[in-house]
Amino acid sequence: MKKEIHILLVDDQPGYCEFLEMSSDIWNEHFSVMLTHVKSAEEAVSELQSMTPNIIVVDAHLPDTNTLDFVERYSVGESPIVVTSEEHSLSLEESAIYHGAAAYIPKTNDPDEVEFFFARLAELSSAPREIH
Repeated sequence: MKKEIHILLVDDQPGYCEFLEMSSDIWNEHFSVMLTHVKSAEEAVSELQSMTPNIIVVDAHLPDTNTLDFVERYSVGESPIVVTSEEHSLSLEESAIYHGAAAYIPKTNDPDEVEFFFARLAELSSAPREIH
């Protein structure tokens, strides 16, 4: 049975979005992924006015705002937030969780590791939410 995941991806690097889209095609026997990509927190806020994704994936280094402020403000909504970054940093992970993120998942360029990424997003998107 396929798990449907509607992801709002907030990332100013279009290459990462393209990689996830290509990878979702590879793993489509397990996941049905609908990906909405925006490049800034401002665009994300605008999208959230008209849609409710299953999960929000936000880059740790947004160009227009402090990502942790964004997480803290929007983690009380219906959609869990996952912070992601190319750097593997325990302090960044702890800060993201402290500010309300459901998880921190390092970015990967390995198509095989993307299955774990989508599986983790699917798990988080269907888990009961704790409101802070």
